[in-house]
Amino acid sequence: QGLSRLTINRLQILLYEVKRPIGVEEICVGPNPIGNEDYVEFQMGSAGFGLSTSYWGVMFSEGGPPGFQGVAQDYVPDGDGWFWEEPDGDNWSRITQLEENWYLYEMHF
Repeated sequence: QGLSRLTINRLQILLYEVKRPIGVEEICVGPNPIGNEDYVEFQMGSAGFGLSTSYWGVMFSEGGPPGFQGVAQDYVPDGDGWFWEEPDGDNWSRITQLEENWYLYEMHF
């Protein structure tokens, strides 16, 4: 079942009114840059400092896997998921589909 615009708007309001579930550090809601649907991202962890920081979590998106915090990246198929690597840099990201519309992500800066 998809998320309607009304559901997304209500969820955005609730994010500021309710306590986050245990294990969720941050929740992002926004438009999917590669599709017409919105996405919800649940950041489950982070490590590092400054230019050497990594993030991981799960996201829901009907429009395909968006990039980290909704930023479009040029992901390429890689095994059971998708991979992006910054040209001439050391940033990279991997997304794996868990089930329909649900994805596991990791982002490394």
